Amino acid sequence: MPETTTFFSRSARLFALAWELVFVALLAAGLVRFLTVAHPAWASVAVVVIVVALVAWRAVALATAVRGVAPAMSLAITIVLAAVLIVASADFVWIAFPIFLWCFQVWRPRVAVPVVVAIAALAVASGVGHSERFDAGHVLGPTIGAVVAAVMALGYKSLAHESEQRRRLIEDLERTRETLRVSEREAATLAERQRLAREVHDTITQGLSSIAMLLQAAGSQVSSDPDKCRDHIDLARRTALEDLGEARRFVRALTSPALDDVALDEALSESCRRIGEETGIDAHFEVEGEPRPLGTDQQLALYRVAQSALGNVRQHAGARRVDVTITFLEDGVNLDVVDDGIGFDPAARPAAGSGSGSEGGFGLSVMAQRLRDLGGSLAIESAPGAGTAVAASLPSGPSPTATTGGGA
Repeated sequence: MPETTTFFSRSARLFALAWELVFVALLAAGLVRFLTVAHPAWASVAVVVIVVALVAWRAVALATAVRGVAPAMSLAITIVLAAVLIVASADFVWIAFPIFLWCFQVWRPRVAVPVVVAIAALAVASGVGHSERFDAGHVLGPTIGAVVAAVMALGYKSLAHESEQRRRLIEDLERTRETLRVSEREAATLAERQRLAREVHDTITQGLSSIAMLLQAAGSQVSSDPDKCRDHIDLARRTALEDLGEARRFVRALTSPALDDVALDEALSESCRRIGEETGIDAHFEVEGEPRPLGTDQQLALYRVAQSALGNVRQHAGARRVDVTITFLEDGVNLDVVDDGIGFDPAARPAAGSGSGSEGGFGLSVMAQRLRDLGGSLAIESAPGAGTAVAASLPSGPSPTATTGGGA
């Protein structure tokens, strides 16, 4: 429960108890004054009985008010008993003041105002009727008391209403914050799933694809060229061991082991060497510009893009040659992977997850997303029969995800 609401709930209970005590004190004072003056015995007994009954009823009313039971009925009975005492003696006129407050607390103004006016008029009449001479105090006292009680009750109601609005606002804010926290968790989970999908695609998927192609080549040469078949199987075994190590590293830290001990240019050169050894494609790697250190996330992104592009060359391009070039510029770094394969129509390529082709367009989507996460871009140039050029570009300086604590 909000602190403000707790404060007003506690204050309301204290306020109710305080006015019950004031009412009892006024009753006791009126009774003492009444008994100090000579009255018929039956009248004194009757007044004492009514006072005791009224005190007992207010105790019951306070208990039922705590439980939220029929406050209007409790107040109505209180008013009837109090009216009998006010009519019996002007000594009880002042018990009307707490009753004024209770009227405005329990009833709406359209009900409370007429009741308060009637009680005030009864108090004025009692004061004037039991007095030997007219005194303006008999009129002003109940009238001013009614006005003050109305102002106090309405002011307290206004504060209570404001407190309730504040409580609801705080609850709305808490719900909004919780909704925001859930949305942030869901967004973070989705982003992590996408990142893991990219990592799996660029590591395990590419490795398994290479192994499958090598084993397929070995199977076609079992009879015709056993030595070549053994070479393919041995290369597939080495590839499997390398990819197994990479998968283990991926599980431990989700980073690229190819970049743990070597520079990016060395890792790209090794990738070119491997694709040439595995497929016979004439693969070349070149560095242009003045090499400079790159952020870990930038190196990993470029390496993964190169891996994915070379994987597409291996599986789909039917190329004889592929050139990988990394160019260091003043305002960024570019990576180009160009092959002389069969090419394709970029506008007609399947969307990610469509199921068309071996990867359903997922590889190109992964490349583009990696670069976008770092403030970069991906461009694809290709046409049927004209080969394919993949151009990746990253800006210089810290990447957006690196700045905010993200990364590949």
